[in-house]
Amino acid sequence: MRFLKGGMFGAVATMVGLIVGAGVLGLPYVMAQAGFFTGLLIMLIVVGLIIVSGLYMGEVVQRTAGKHSLPGLIERYLGKWGKRFLTFFFVFGSYGAMSAYVIASGDLLSVIFGIDIPIILSILFWIICSVAIYFGLRQMETVEKIFSPLKVLLLIVIGVFLFSFIDFGNLASFSFSKLHVPFAVILFALFGLWSIVEMNEELKDKRLLKKSLIWAVAISAVCYLIFSFALVGIMGSDTPQVATTGLEIVGGFGLVLINLFALLAVGTAYVALGYALKEMFIYDYSFKVRKAWGFAVSIPLIMTLIRPTSFIQLLGLTATIGGGMAVVMFLIAHSKAQRRGTLAPSYVMPNNWWLKGALILIFVLATVWEVVGLFL
Repeated sequence: MRFLKGGMFGAVATMVGLIVGAGVLGLPYVMAQAGFFTGLLIMLIVVGLIIVSGLYMGEVVQRTAGKHSLPGLIERYLGKWGKRFLTFFFVFGSYGAMSAYVIASGDLLSVIFGIDIPIILSILFWIICSVAIYFGLRQMETVEKIFSPLKVLLLIVIGVFLFSFIDFGNLASFSFSKLHVPFAVILFALFGLWSIVEMNEELKDKRLLKKSLIWAVAISAVCYLIFSFALVGIMGSDTPQVATTGLEIVGGFGLVLINLFALLAVGTAYVALGYALKEMFIYDYSFKVRKAWGFAVSIPLIMTLIRPTSFIQLLGLTATIGGGMAVVMFLIAHSKAQRRGTLAPSYVMPNNWWLKGALILIFVLATVWEVVGLFL
């Protein structure tokens, strides 16, 4: 039972808990727009990108002595400006994701309660989850070990339950011209690399970090795939941006249950990201607890109220700017960590600039595409 030893179960649960969130809502939409098999191909590519990038980040973490957040790690190898840039990317990504969760929660709660006041319900969601962040519920590893497997189980059960409603004609599509359409949202859905430091800390046997990362990404991808297969199969090109709200075909009770699951997914992911932000403000910038909490939770509410862009565009920008550019910085820092790190890692990634350059080019081009898309 190697999976249960050395802290691996907790580490995998931590990353799965962060990954499985609003991607449940946005993934079916972009896969429907691009064609299901187009989305499947891009998902396989993104899984590879996330795993390789995560392994580079993990090696940097394991080479560095002491307890650090990701911005603190970057400061060791790229200096204060590196820390500032990574802080911006981390804060941007976290705020974007948390705002997406709050926006989606209003639509989910409207379906659950049958009340068409999404903005009021979004604020209610924000209040409850923000209180949880203030009192540090994210510290309870037991919560992660319960909710992460629960989300995985519910995703699979829901996918199987919806199987009888699927029209397989909705799934038989592929388009080369739309390969770019699902990339950013799939990247958002699977990007859980902000948890890499916490994963390493939870592992008693550090040699399990590599396996834990691969397992976490693979489990999340399979769950997303099952769920997207079902929703795209049912709704086809009519899949809405907040995908679970369009499942009237399953009946009132089934619709409520599915949206309750989606609410659980975005709620736990919101608390995880909000707590990580609060911790960063406290440990890296010496904020008092209340000030750190205020900075962590206020901006997502403001972004929800002003709605600067669509739900799907928000997911894409969050993934590319917040996640992709952070990976770029760690790829640059990796070679310095190999020279200047003081600890021996449990594995070593190749310091190959052809590979790193290809990864950097992909993330930079994706970021440019998403930013330009705002003005087209």
